[in-house]
Amino acid sequence: MSTSGFFDLDPSGRYLPRPEARSPWSADMLHGRLLAAIAARTVDAHHADDGFRPARLTIDLFRSPAMEAVEATHQRVRDGGRVRVVEVDLHVGGHHAARATVVLLRTGAHPEGDVWTRPDWDVPSPDDVDHPAVNVSTPLSLQIRAIDGRGMGAPAQRQVWLRDERGLLDDEPMGPFVRAAAAADFASPLANSDGGGLAFINADITLYLGRLPAGEWVGLEVGAHVGADGVAVSRCDLFDEAGMFGTADVCAVANAPMRRAGSS
Repeated sequence: MSTSGFFDLDPSGRYLPRPEARSPWSADMLHGRLLAAIAARTVDAHHADDGFRPARLTIDLFRSPAMEAVEATHQRVRDGGRVRVVEVDLHVGGHHAARATVVLLRTGAHPEGDVWTRPDWDVPSPDDVDHPAVNVSTPLSLQIRAIDGRGMGAPAQRQVWLRDERGLLDDEPMGPFVRAAAAADFASPLANSDGGGLAFINADITLYLGRLPAGEWVGLEVGAHVGADGVAVSRCDLFDEAGMFGTADVCAVANAPMRRAGSS
C-alpha cells in the first residue's frame, strides 16, 4: 500500500490530480471512480454525524472529466429526523462534470425476525485466491484478484476481489464509505466487458449500502447485465470478508472499445 495519494489539495480545497488519477480510457481523462470517492469523502467530512450513515450514493457523470483541478461543493437538500439528503456538485477544470446525491439514514435498533437473504458468498479470501493477482497499478493503483479466473471478459459469472493501493490524499487511507464508492465504479467494466475488451462507458454509479464495509478488500460478483441499442444496465453485489454489504448499479453507453491485452 502506498502512502501517497491520487491528489494534492490546494489552499482553496481543490483536488489537484497526480498522474496516478488518470483513466484507462485516456491519459488526459480523470478516472470517474475518483469523483465518486471525492463525493463520499465530502459527505463523510461534513454530513455523516448525529447517528446518520450513508445508505445510497448516486453519481451522474455528465461529461468526461479532464486531468484538471476538481472542486467539490455540497448542500443538504433534506435534513429530517431520520432521512438526510446531500447533493455534491463536482466541477473539473471549471466544467460541471458530475453531481452526486447521497441519502443518509439514522441508525438505530435493528428489527428482529427472519428475512430472506442471498446465500453466503462461498469464495476464497483475497489471500487464498489461487488465480494470480492482476496488479494494474498503472494507471489505476488498483489490485484485482480474479476468483477462479472469473475476471473481466471471462465467459462466466465474474467474481473478483479488489483493493485500492492509495488514498485520495497523502497519508490518508480511504475510509469505508470512500472505499466502497471507488469500488462501485468497477461494476461497469466487470459486468459489461467481453473477451475482447470493454465497449461500454458508464454514465452513472449507484451504490447501496446495507452496512459499511470492513477491511481493505471489496469483493464484486456480477448479478445482472441487460443491454440493447447501445445501452446497458448492470449490477454487482458487493462483499467484504464478512459477507455481503451492498450493491452497485450502473447504466452505460456503447463506446469505442478499450481492448484487452492480447485481443485483436
